Amino acid sequence: MAQAEGKGVDLVTLRALVEEASQSGATRALGALGLDDPRARRDMDELRELLSAWRDAKKSARHAVVTWFVGVCLALLLIGLTNKGLVDEATKQLHDWTDPSVGGLILAGLIGIVLFLVGLTLMLGVDRILGLFMAAEDKK
Repeated sequence: MAQAEGKGVDLVTLRALVEEASQSGATRALGALGLDDPRARRDMDELRELLSAWRDAKKSARHAVVTWFVGVCLALLLIGLTNKGLVDEATKQLHDWTDPSVGGLILAGLIGIVLFLVGLTLMLGVDRILGLFMAAEDKK
């Protein structure tokens, strides 16, 4: 534009040409995407609402899966601890820690909790997790 002005072209005319060319290009691009009709604005709003609903559903599903997984791990841990207090019918003694119905269930629960914590650390990062614990300590 500076070169054109130096050669005697009217700057107002040049800006009008650039604006008209930009508008024409934008109209063609919208037409190529199928967004050149009067319903396009409403369609875009509906798509935004749909995307928002999808994100909410995805977040809710993720929360349900995590809650279920942690619940199962804790249940395995508690069932294993409960079985420790039960009497073995064959020996008439309490179950041993190495019995699969005790130690196996406790180990499975602990492994699940460790996997959950490792996954949480990979997703959020160590700094954010430590920040959550520090914030909890500050509130006390």
